[in-house]
Amino acid sequence: MPHLSVILPLYRTADSLEELLARLCATLEAAHLTFEIIAVNDACPHGSGDRLTFLAARDPRVVPVHLACNVGQQRAVWRGLQSARGEHIAIMDADLQDEPEHLPALLQILASRPVHAVFAGRRGHYQHRSRMATSYLFKRLLHLIAHVPPDAGSYVVMTRAMANSVLRFQVPNPYMLALIGATRLPVTSIPVPRASRPNGHSSYSEWTRLQFAWRGLRTAVATRLQNRGTSWITN
Repeated sequence: MPHLSVILPLYRTADSLEELLARLCATLEAAHLTFEIIAVNDACPHGSGDRLTFLAARDPRVVPVHLACNVGQQRAVWRGLQSARGEHIAIMDADLQDEPEHLPALLQILASRPVHAVFAGRRGHYQHRSRMATSYLFKRLLHLIAHVPPDAGSYVVMTRAMANSVLRFQVPNPYMLALIGATRLPVTSIPVPRASRPNGHSSYSEWTRLQFAWRGLRTAVATRLQNRGTSWITN
């Protein structure tokens, strides 16, 4: 069993994938951690699958998961979580905005505090001002409903107990922040600067972001009702 499983949902990330894997491996090797990198190719039409296959052939710690059809980022993360074998699990975006060099600090907080998940609290001006404002409102609503930190994003490390608890939920549209909050296990965040996108652009249009936020809030409400009065801790 590796100490850490890192889950990377891949979509339109062929250009950044090699750099991300190199930085991930260098960071985790320097921290003397055993690890696996579960890279989930979400049926990306822009060469990420072929690039992933090539890079995985060079390093057995990279575990490719190729999905037959595009299911979206959150379902891709869910599929990666089902495959993770690590004692701890990290989830992060694959576009280099979530910098892998912050992983040791997140893991240190996870080990030193009585919590089951540590989020990288987003800091900095990493997207357009209008998107920053709408994201802030969405995260505040999610904080009120799901009780996750208001600065929480998709970059998170968690214990095996948290991962197992999350996987017990039965929801048609999994959304990690909502599911983590619904377990009612203690979580925290630490401030981490989020990098600007080094190349390309977000695959989320304004309409897609609105749909995503609506589904996320619905999942938060549904999982809170599903788990009312219950705290799942699975070792």
